[in-house]
Amino acid sequence: MADRRKSQRMEPTRKSAPVRRRKRKKVQARFYGFLVVLVLVVVGIVALITMLGGKDDGKNVPVSGTQNTFSGLQDVTSSANGDSSSTGEQTYGTLAQWLGDEGSDLQGLTEEQQVQVEDLSVTQGLPSEWFNVLLLGADARNLEESCRTDTMMICSLNIQTGEVKLTSVARDTAILFEDIGQYNGTYRINSANFFGGPELAMKVINEHLDMNIEYYVLVNFYGFEYIVEKLGGVDITITQAEMDEINTWQKKQYGVEEKYGYDMSGLEKELLETYGENTHLNGRQTLAYCRIRKLDSDFSRTERQRTVLTKLKEKLMGKSAMEIVTLAGSLQQYFATNLTIDQIVSVATTVLSSEHLSVEQFRLPVNDTYKQETRNEQSMLYDCDWEKNALELYNFIYE
Repeated sequence: MADRRKSQRMEPTRKSAPVRRRKRKKVQARFYGFLVVLVLVVVGIVALITMLGGKDDGKNVPVSGTQNTFSGLQDVTSSANGDSSSTGEQTYGTLAQWLGDEGSDLQGLTEEQQVQVEDLSVTQGLPSEWFNVLLLGADARNLEESCRTDTMMICSLNIQTGEVKLTSVARDTAILFEDIGQYNGTYRINSANFFGGPELAMKVINEHLDMNIEYYVLVNFYGFEYIVEKLGGVDITITQAEMDEINTWQKKQYGVEEKYGYDMSGLEKELLETYGENTHLNGRQTLAYCRIRKLDSDFSRTERQRTVLTKLKEKLMGKSAMEIVTLAGSLQQYFATNLTIDQIVSVATTVLSSEHLSVEQFRLPVNDTYKQETRNEQSMLYDCDWEKNALELYNFIYE
């Protein structure tokens, strides 16, 4: 981490929230939670920006024989003299390049090989009426393996009013990891989950953005499709260019699912033939919409993801606690979370019965707080002003 951060191996420490002119509200007694919206949120999160076939070069599936192993990672990181390590048709000079390739079929670390996080670096003293959860969209074939999370969102839920706010964190944001042993170095923020699972991802967000996140929801691209399908799809205004991109991504996704033997019997596979206002998208089409990037930018892609999540939340408004539990149970196989069912019902009821229909959206890092450059053959958002971004995030959620 940055120099001001303490090693995760040290005794647990708690940070104090930055001093800001704001009256703190009384601490709430009940435990927070909210899954369904999270599942949905995470769902869009999964927009799985990169997943398999995430490259912009048009390749739809990783080339056979290019799967990378942990021993291969060791070969790459031990190449101090700059020699490259090659597997199949892909060649990488550094581990950062390997992890930065959206199309690389990267095998995850085992639990023993991952960083063990003992302290989430939770910031104390933040307003208690807001419950923050980290939503992670993974590029993994299953939820058990170590993987990059190419979509990261902070979902902020107000347990008093039912308001929901979403903050996207750009995957290309450069982070200096100093507490991950032999892999210490600068990587994209989405590598945190690869090195240390959701715990390290939460720790990184808490440390750099002065947050108090202790809960997460993780979903992969396949789960996203099914969750949206179960909810009946979404109606979104799209352009003809977006329709064409949706169909391109659908074909790629279908190829990946077929290659890895997924049961696709519950998913529609028709190509989209219409566009304009309130165009209906099924599960696979919704994922494809979330992954569109060539038309504009990664920031625009995260905006599409947040739009989808907002639409999904609207579909859940007014559902009873029993309906929420039933739905959550039917979707359980498609996501992983450390939230309990009691937490889920506790906040879900508040949020879904709220009069606040809209979801406020934000994205980080904010403009003029980073340098978008290529260093060591890696194009990232470098030199981020974390203090500025932490303050902007605080103001977005709490002010």
